[in-house]
Amino acid sequence: VAVHQWTRIGEHTMIQGGALVGKDIPPFITVSNNDPVRFACVNRVGLSRRGFTPETISQIHDACRILFQSGLNYLNGCEEVEKQIPQSPERDRLIRFIRESQRGIVKPYSPNSEKDE
Repeated sequence: VAVHQWTRIGEHTMIQGGALVGKDIPPFITVSNNDPVRFACVNRVGLSRRGFTPETISQIHDACRILFQSGLNYLNGCEEVEKQIPQSPERDRLIRFIRESQRGIVKPYSPNSEKDE
């Protein structure tokens, strides 16, 4: 894995080997090396191994579905997550991480994605 300077990687994140990371990677997710690296899914196995409850993992999954699969930009997605997902430390950590990003956030995986970076 190669990470550009000043890029932030959130806690409990899994990064595929050989990935080139140039954008911030939010907490709790798995990213794949699709050149550029992209959001793949919530790191359910890692979160479960670290003692997160199934309810918390499900809440993180629901928040990520809004952020990465709704078609909203990330700032509007954060607002939608705040409306739809009950308050929790994990939800707030995810939203804060995205709002504080200076380098941008990894994009969602799409089999039709063209190289855009």
